[in-house]
Amino acid sequence: MRVLGHPTGRILLHREPFPFDFELIATEAARRSVYLEINASPERLDLGAAMIRAAKAKGCKFVISTDAHHPKHLPNIAYGVRMARRGWLEASDILNTRPLAEFKKAISK
Repeated sequence: MRVLGHPTGRILLHREPFPFDFELIATEAARRSVYLEINASPERLDLGAAMIRAAKAKGCKFVISTDAHHPKHLPNIAYGVRMARRGWLEASDILNTRPLAEFKKAISK
C-alpha cells in the first residue's frame, strides 16, 4: 500500500500549496492505486474539498491522517472527517474506515 502524504504541501497561513498539476497527480494516483492523504491537522487541512471531489471523480481512494506529533493531537481526526464529507466522500472511499481485516489486508500489500 502506498499513500501520498501532504499532497499539496500547504501549511495554512505559512506556506502556499506547491505548484503542480493536480489532475495529473490524481489520475496517476488512481491508476497506480496510491491513496491520497486527507491531513486533519488544523495547520494543513490538506486536501481541500474541491481537490477531494476531483480526485474521487478520477477513482482515487483516501486515508484520513491526524498528522499527530503528540497524543493530544489525535482528536484532530474530526477535522479530517469533516473535510472528507465536504469532498463528498463515503466510508467506502476511505481506507481507515474499513473493517479491521480489510484494513490489514490493504496495508500488507
